[in-house]
Amino acid sequence: TYFKIFSQVKGYLDFLDLGKEAAFSIIPALLRSLDIFNRYTVFAVFAIIGVGFKLKCFVKYSYLPILSILIYFSFYYMELDCSGIRSGCACGIFLWAIQDIQARNFKTFCIKIIFATFFHMSILIALPLYFVNAKKANANVYLFIILLFVALDAVNLNPIQFILPNLDSIDRMSNYVTGAEANGDVFSPFTKLYLIYMFEVYYLLKKSETLLRFNSCSVLMVKFLYFGILILYIFGPVSYTMASRLSEIFTFLNCIILTYFVYLNKHPFQKIILSVLLILYSGFSL
Repeated sequence: TYFKIFSQVKGYLDFLDLGKEAAFSIIPALLRSLDIFNRYTVFAVFAIIGVGFKLKCFVKYSYLPILSILIYFSFYYMELDCSGIRSGCACGIFLWAIQDIQARNFKTFCIKIIFATFFHMSILIALPLYFVNAKKANANVYLFIILLFVALDAVNLNPIQFILPNLDSIDRMSNYVTGAEANGDVFSPFTKLYLIYMFEVYYLLKKSETLLRFNSCSVLMVKFLYFGILILYIFGPVSYTMASRLSEIFTFLNCIILTYFVYLNKHPFQKIILSVLLILYSGFSL
């Protein structure tokens, strides 16, 4: 499907007629101008951007980069960078931009997020994350916010349900807002995976001071995973498709965050056991 779109491209601005993000025409047009356009080169460029940035950041932020790579290829590669190359590239660029939040470099952060919109416009939701505190973390407050939205949805007072229906006149939004879920999935606040995510966030935020000794961006990583979960709990009851598409850019950070549990275990034997369990869990999922 993607290559059919790329094959239609003749000029750099064709994305305006295609109704796609800018990279859908800029990259194929550039390759055509260099006379190297084919299905291999175009997907290689997307792979270098999407996978390349992720691998670089695994080395920088993960306690065990090899384990993060294994988790990535086991659980996220097929969805993000194989079948969903747009969100995969946007996710990689966002991961690259996290260092600018910690360094308080707003201009560079914005430039990277704008670059990411060339691949997926939904990454704009990450702009407010620049103002997230990289150090302070009150785990109880974060948990309360999630429970608040669960309660609001239980009594049909989720504020998003009064906003989203007004967006269905916008072509790019209507498929999310008015369409039935393609695979029949329905949001449930008590889904096992979401509860596991919440346990991870709550536990790691409680250990934030220890995490910061390992990496100055570690608490940001945990908070951004929380942001992905929060998106599910806010948008999920109204449009699960929209919620899952938006949240996957942030829940992907679990590749890195899971290795923090190994770091927090000071006993060498426990580190080995936990590492082996994560390797086996990821390996059997390949």
